[in-house]
Amino acid sequence: MLFRSAHCTVHFAELNGAPVAVKMLTLRATNDPVAVRDLECEADLMVNMRHPNVLRLLGTGSSDGCLFLVIDRLSSTLAEALAKPGTAIFPQRAYAKAWPLHKALRSAAEIARALAYIHEGAFEGHRLVHRDLKPDNIGVSPDGHMVLFDFGLAKLVPTEAAAAEEAARMMTGQTGSVRYMAPEVALNKPYGASADVYSFVCVLYQMVAHEKPYNWMDIETIYKNVFYGEQRPSLQKGWPAPLQELFEECWYHNPERRPQMKDVASKLAAMAENSSTT
Repeated sequence: MLFRSAHCTVHFAELNGAPVAVKMLTLRATNDPVAVRDLECEADLMVNMRHPNVLRLLGTGSSDGCLFLVIDRLSSTLAEALAKPGTAIFPQRAYAKAWPLHKALRSAAEIARALAYIHEGAFEGHRLVHRDLKPDNIGVSPDGHMVLFDFGLAKLVPTEAAAAEEAARMMTGQTGSVRYMAPEVALNKPYGASADVYSFVCVLYQMVAHEKPYNWMDIETIYKNVFYGEQRPSLQKGWPAPLQELFEECWYHNPERRPQMKDVASKLAAMAENSSTT
């Protein structure tokens, strides 16, 4: 078995001699209608997406009446690649060497392009809000590229203003991981694709700062200081000014002030290009 989550397992397999992975529900989850529906919805979404930085669905099937997904095999997750700093096995200095700024920016630009695609290019008339963006749900392909996956909690939101506002009110709050969760999601307020923008920049922070966002806080403190108090992680003075500006823009407490992912992707691509030539 390659991976296990609360409701699913992912196994190594081969399809026509090529390495693939198979995602299926755990035995316990097969009797959970919510888990079954989430996997079915994920399959319906993935079959319509084609992007180099979005995990590809190769096919579906069923075993004992239970759906499974056949997907591209990944080398690891971003969470695994971002090895924990400050340990005897992988100290902070070695971690920083493995993830220099230019690599983090280049990889982040790929993630941003994937999010821009699901927000504006994948579904005509709709944005797909991932709702659970974190390093565990970003993969590393065998050739080292970033791949967005796990659309079990993703929701389609109409791009038409009135319908989008209504859809935002209907989406469940407190969805995802607290350390990467947008304030409006944590506080059960209406939200849309800009919640992914906030979550993305939390992932970006982990990639360039070499530590998890709010790593020094427990959940209660995050609610008090971050979601209500609007505190954000400190930015390092040595980071390029455009990068610091991007953090501040994406971390706005007011979701309407955050940039769209296509603009974030463009800025990161430019930063990555500049960092590779200096």
